[in-house]
Amino acid sequence: MAERMDCYNEKTGEWMYNLAVPETLIQTQTRIDNASHQKSTEQVNIFIAQEYGSFYTLFSKLSSSNLERQNIIRFLYLATFMDYHNKLCLGNQRTDAKYMVFEDFPTVLNLTKVVATKTKNSLIKHHMISVDEDDHIIVNHEYCLKGTISKNMEDATRTRLFENAVRELYERARPSEHKKLDVLVTLLPFINYYHNVVCKCPDAEFIRDIKPYNLVDLCGILHYNPKNIYRLKKDLLDLTVKGEYVVAIIETGKSQTITINPRVYYRKGKMEDLDLLYKYFLMNNK
Repeated sequence: MAERMDCYNEKTGEWMYNLAVPETLIQTQTRIDNASHQKSTEQVNIFIAQEYGSFYTLFSKLSSSNLERQNIIRFLYLATFMDYHNKLCLGNQRTDAKYMVFEDFPTVLNLTKVVATKTKNSLIKHHMISVDEDDHIIVNHEYCLKGTISKNMEDATRTRLFENAVRELYERARPSEHKKLDVLVTLLPFINYYHNVVCKCPDAEFIRDIKPYNLVDLCGILHYNPKNIYRLKKDLLDLTVKGEYVVAIIETGKSQTITINPRVYYRKGKMEDLDLLYKYFLMNNK
């Protein structure tokens, strides 16, 4: 006898709905769950997917491209519409999906027709997207991939980008802010789920377990020359989304912590936990 349930594929980040799962498998999994309270890596991944939604893989090749900075965030936003063949789709992919066409770009990207056309031409020129024989827009899998990573790309430097996070950032920003948003998108995988600190352990719940990144660390992550560390600091502190400042840099005698404005981006959902932090962004020396 089988039970209908939703299942998550950890390798691809895909949710498979209403699958028939044998009762014996359910019972076996229940015994395993009862035997151990410690979350395995797979369970953590499932938890993250449930909390933060689907993701796609971003490869480091994008950072070495010559794509204009304002078009990087637009490309990453378009990638949130990929299906598991890297084709751009609109609507719910399980029920009413339709393939995106270039005429949809002004509406999807919230740009004028002229700017949307320039964005499209740049993405094609830099081989970020292409069109197949069926006129479907394909995202180059060497930059972004939805689904299983092939063996020849397993060793490539990569990170997961959560689609909801990228969409929220893009949709809250003004087009004039797009040029600087690529910095924030690069930092998304390193933002702690609970405290909004940019760190090595984004799933650490307790302060004592957090290992924050400082500006020197961020030079490596964001591909800044360490000699330009003060330029990086200025770029981070000048970053805004819909007029709100995004980054706070908090320094003590023993630490330097980079924190993200929870009004701009926060993963967990309990805004009251970060109320004090948000108030730092309301202060003004003028």
